[in-house]
Amino acid sequence: MSIYQFMVLYMENAGMSHVTGVKANMLVLPRGRLLQAIAMGIHELTILGRYYRNEPDELRSLRHVNEAIHRLSGHLRDLCNPNEPYTASRGDGIGEQLEVLPDSMQKRLYEFTT
Repeated sequence: MSIYQFMVLYMENAGMSHVTGVKANMLVLPRGRLLQAIAMGIHELTILGRYYRNEPDELRSLRHVNEAIHRLSGHLRDLCNPNEPYTASRGDGIGEQLEVLPDSMQKRLYEFTT
């Protein structure tokens, strides 16, 4: 069993979301990989947004996804400036938006950051 497989099993058994692992991994990623990970999260959210139809309950969820895209895009824009620090509080904000994603999409993002 690889360390990655062990960590996924550990997180799932401990009830931890993949976003917890993504946030931890993002703290040590090189800047370019960090920006790619945020862009990947935005991309996953746009895919999620395609599944909503013109129903009142679904429109509320679509607005939630749109807000997450908006916030992540702002983090991505800010972090393109190499002098802008990636802090734990920024990571919490990014993680909060990534929690919108279904587990399968969170897992792909975790795999990307590992």
